[in-house]
Amino acid sequence: MKRAIGIIILTIAIGFLSIPSIVQAETTTASGCTAISTAGTISNSGLYCLTADITVSSGNGIIISTDDVVLDLNAHTISGSGTASNGITAYQKSNITIRNGTITGFVAGIALMTDSGTPTSGNLIEEMNLIDNKITSISLSGEGSIVRNSRVIGTTNSGTSTVQGIVLTHADGGSILNNDISGTAAQGTKNSYAINTSNSENLKIKDNRITDTSADTGNVYTLTLGANTDYSLVEHNFVRGVTGSGGRAGIISVDTNSDFIDNRVSGAATCYVFNSTTNRYRDNIASNCTTAYSGGTDLGNND
Repeated sequence: MKRAIGIIILTIAIGFLSIPSIVQAETTTASGCTAISTAGTISNSGLYCLTADITVSSGNGIIISTDDVVLDLNAHTISGSGTASNGITAYQKSNITIRNGTITGFVAGIALMTDSGTPTSGNLIEEMNLIDNKITSISLSGEGSIVRNSRVIGTTNSGTSTVQGIVLTHADGGSILNNDISGTAAQGTKNSYAINTSNSENLKIKDNRITDTSADTGNVYTLTLGANTDYSLVEHNFVRGVTGSGGRAGIISVDTNSDFIDNRVSGAATCYVFNSTTNRYRDNIASNCTTAYSGGTDLGNND
């Protein structure tokens, strides 16, 4: 069993800064695309395109019940009532692509999940806006699965559960690349994660910009390689604004044998926390933190 780690806050130097713009959603008319204009279930493989905005008062927006589906939101929005379950969901499916639109107002925005007994692979979420969802904005599983070029804004709730911006689990070789994650906020005694991973090896978490992660009296674990996440790379991420009255950490590794290179953390209690000396770090910056680095092996050129 892996031990949970203490609380850490990362402070990032303001220098990291130039924030690349997110690719804007565009309306397209793809050849061979099956049109969707209402909530429902996709049960056949193929290419699907939203042709209208969808509003959901309860339950799920779109359920995908088969492998090998591309769903292009086509610059449209799927809106929930605030208590509706999932904007888009699939369980134990492979080769699902979700792209090019907005999901807002759900308990979970996008959930493409599996468990340890049913391996999946090849899932992709790209060029999406996840705005004002309540518990988790993106949950993704599958070997080699990717979240990239997306915005996750305002994931928060009323204190009923832990809040997470992006979750990656059971996803060996997966990646979280070039995303903007802001305003992840847990209320009451619950904890807050902007990025959280588990049960995965050889991940790449790179070029993400994480701002304004908070918890009332719970803990803030801003970017966390969680239990059973090892042999991974965390590179060139920017973390700023870690607030709350509980523990506040910037970048954390609960497991072993990962590399942390050229990251910037600012405004946390502990900027970087490493549970093992097999975690290596170099060329990082910690600023405005009570503790800059805890644990790990310093390979040099860290400020």
